[in-house]
Amino acid sequence: MRNSLLVRRAWQQTRSLSTQRIAEERFPSLSGAALPSRKRDISSLRTVFKDCEYRFANPTRYISFRWQQARCIATKALPLRPIVDATSSRPVVGHYYVRQLFNATHYPVWRILFAASTHKRLGLHVGLYKQNLSFEEYSSFRHVMAKSDIEQAVSVLRDEGYTTREQDDQGKRVPEWLLLSLVAFKVRTPHHAASVLLELAWSHIGSLSHKYKPGLLILVTLHLARFNLCQPIQRVIDQFLLIRITPPSAHFNLLLHALSTNRVRSPEHARMVLRVLQAMESRHIKLWRTTYFVLLNDRWITLELTKYLRERMLREGRIPDTDHLEAYIRIFSKHGAIEDPARYRAEVKKFILSSHNHPHGDFSAFEFLRGMTPKSAPQLRAVSHKPLGFRPQMTDRQWNATFASLARPERRHIPAKGILSLYHKGKGERRVRPSIPTYTVLLRTLFQRGDLQRAKRYLSRLVHSGLMQDTKVLSVGLQVLTHLGQPNKAFAFLEQSSSRVDVPLPASYRVQRPIDVSVVAMNDFILSLYHIKRPDVVFLLWDHMAGMYGVYPDGRTFSLLLQCIRLSLRMDDNIRGALAQLRWGPREPQTREDVVRSFVDLLGDQKPKAYRPGVWKRPVDKAGRMFRWAVFNMNPSLASADPPARLGKRKVGLEAGPGMGLVNVSVTSQNCYDYLLLLGLSGKEEEIPYVLGWMKGLGIKPTRDTVAMALVFWAEACGLEPESPWKKLVKWLREWLGDEFMPDTRKLVKWREIVVRMKGLE
Repeated sequence: MRNSLLVRRAWQQTRSLSTQRIAEERFPSLSGAALPSRKRDISSLRTVFKDCEYRFANPTRYISFRWQQARCIATKALPLRPIVDATSSRPVVGHYYVRQLFNATHYPVWRILFAASTHKRLGLHVGLYKQNLSFEEYSSFRHVMAKSDIEQAVSVLRDEGYTTREQDDQGKRVPEWLLLSLVAFKVRTPHHAASVLLELAWSHIGSLSHKYKPGLLILVTLHLARFNLCQPIQRVIDQFLLIRITPPSAHFNLLLHALSTNRVRSPEHARMVLRVLQAMESRHIKLWRTTYFVLLNDRWITLELTKYLRERMLREGRIPDTDHLEAYIRIFSKHGAIEDPARYRAEVKKFILSSHNHPHGDFSAFEFLRGMTPKSAPQLRAVSHKPLGFRPQMTDRQWNATFASLARPERRHIPAKGILSLYHKGKGERRVRPSIPTYTVLLRTLFQRGDLQRAKRYLSRLVHSGLMQDTKVLSVGLQVLTHLGQPNKAFAFLEQSSSRVDVPLPASYRVQRPIDVSVVAMNDFILSLYHIKRPDVVFLLWDHMAGMYGVYPDGRTFSLLLQCIRLSLRMDDNIRGALAQLRWGPREPQTREDVVRSFVDLLGDQKPKAYRPGVWKRPVDKAGRMFRWAVFNMNPSLASADPPARLGKRKVGLEAGPGMGLVNVSVTSQNCYDYLLLLGLSGKEEEIPYVLGWMKGLGIKPTRDTVAMALVFWAEACGLEPESPWKKLVKWLREWLGDEFMPDTRKLVKWREIVVRMKGLE
């Protein structure tokens, strides 16, 4: 068992740290050309591993047991370089799009990139010849291509006098093939995508050949979408729809494929996809069948987008296959737009059995979609109470899939003891080896049922098991430790699992590469901190999560921040909070080690510390600047727009600033709701009409509760006289929303009571 664990760790470690890096750190005199590659030059391996206790005469099999043992011992013995450039962004992600662009256009630059990425020397020379580029010119940029990421490569180009920013007008232009190669293969982290990539792309978009502009924008969209950077994609799509595109079908479909790489549910992405689809419809561009399937199976897909795609298939005369029908079943059933999902399954079976009798142009396969999807169907969920059983003979994969069904909402009736019983039964009688998904389901189900102590115990077992953890395990682990009242241990777990820089920490985690923290995991952590009333930690985390973990906030993160600011106002409403706002703040940390020390001082080391006020000075003003910056970034003309009503002659400050890492926030209806509530509770009611006017300019329709809450705060500020600003705002809202979306008297009374309770006036 010990040897198998050793081999498994060696295999995982050697995938992220190559033999060349190990040899360079231990033996700097060895050159890269002298290092072995797989089965070649085995004699050099004896030099590299000469200090290992394992020796073997003829290691001809690359995956042999003793070979991996030797690599593991060398890896554990040698000092490891900090894994700064190891991320989930592998070159293979961009390789797919380069291959598709080459197959669709056969342009020489795509041939060069495709051949270089697949190590096809003949294809590389053919591409260089068609591009009128000599091999010597190509080789002169090898020192740039040898850099591990786009930030290092751009730094070298900037030192050599090349243009890398929009404001650089006098510099030399980066060659087209080099520009596209860096964009396709060298973007590793969200920081690269949000800053270096955009600067490099926009500085060359004007001078780039019209043949390669669509491909460049597709690759930029790919990296922005993968890292959930919604806001910059708007400008990319604007530029994409303005340029001349040939051939249009391939480029538009690849753009939709790139947008679908985002795995965070977002209405903003749905609107962007709909915008591209409408542009395709106006230009009579057909969708690929793979594009239909990719969009229908995306996690952030909405019901409106699904209906639009279905109508597109009907208009274009496409007959849906089984995969399309099953996707409709899953999406419509999930959103509750069907009264009986079982009827859909019957239609799928009927379609499979009778599909050979239908001609290709028949639309009868979609008749059931029209008849069984009413415009306003009640949202019903069927709860199954069937006992969860296992078949006598099941593979490990089947058992894990069955065990994973425990995390579904309809299994909430199973207690924690039943879940543990099933877990131990599979582990004991069936000899199923627990995997990372198994542990994730176990931890999540125990957390949902409130059995936090057992969840912590199994989390400790997972950490010491040697299994390679992922972001889902990290997310549920942070929630468990935080809800136990141990945020200091939660931060230690986050830092131990995801630290990327040379910080003097216990290095037991370095047997695996750092986990890429997703914005979903960070949002869950922030929500847990809000539940245990630690907004001070959220403020510090907001300032440094982009630099420390490469996580940029999205709309939900911003809403959670506004809620934490509202919580801090209630907690700081005392003498201690007032004094904390007056004292000098701590010195800004200069290094990552200083940031870690700041978190330890705030949270505690061995024992957790209590809430500390004053981490942010004037947090309401800071949140206001960030909110206004996000609004003006989406629509700059709103910065000079007049409000629908004013509160006397009171001056309203409309300063805007991005704050820390606020590059990805597209303002949503929830953001506006939380900000309006914060304005009312902090005594800044004069800005409420401005926010409502901005919502109209952005096309965000407020709910009745949002309107009722805003009107209650506005009435407290200006009164209810006939000629008061309250009447003027109500008239403006009625003209904008209509009477059907205006709150009635009962709703206003309800929110009046809620506001009184929130302000503590009862």
